Amino acid sequence: MSRWGVWCYNQIMEIGENIKKYRTKAKLSREKLTLKCRGAFSTSHLLSIEKGKTQNPGIDIIISIADALGISVDELLGRKK
Repeated sequence: MSRWGVWCYNQIMEIGENIKKYRTKAKLSREKLTLKCRGAFSTSHLLSIEKGKTQNPGIDIIISIADALGISVDELLGRKK
């Protein structure tokens, strides 16, 4: 795998890990988070994102998750600690 491929893979995994971290911190199940996002995606899609199996969840989903968790998109993407 190229360096670019490794970087992309690491970013995808970090987004999923951050979603799970903030979801757990907010004491939300995957089901409750998807409900808070008003049907923007399914629970199984969220699981796929958290496990890093979805390569491009889409900015609309990222924004929806960040809003539902009460954090910024930068925090969710790991750009702001």
